[in-house]
Amino acid sequence: KTDDDVNSEKAETINRVTVKLAEKGVRSIAKASFIWTAAAAGRRIGGRIARGVPFLGGAIGAVSDAYNTRVVARHTLDTFFPEYPEPKALEASTDSEED
Repeated sequence: KTDDDVNSEKAETINRVTVKLAEKGVRSIAKASFIWTAAAAGRRIGGRIARGVPFLGGAIGAVSDAYNTRVVARHTLDTFFPEYPEPKALEASTDSEED
């Protein structure tokens, strides 16, 4: 082999090593940026869910309170005032339940 062949082989080897290192670096940076982006998105979504939980709990509590108050009111009317007719609001809902 001549000196030119040896020099070109060395240059080619250095070129290949450099390209491989650059590829690994790009992959590493891409992986790290993907993980960082996914974590940031998770924090945002988690924050939105955490802010929405009190509103959902409030809505569920309001519906539950309304139902329980209605049941207690109906039972109280039946127990203490059997001679009085049911209020119109309860009559309308009772009629729809009986259908």
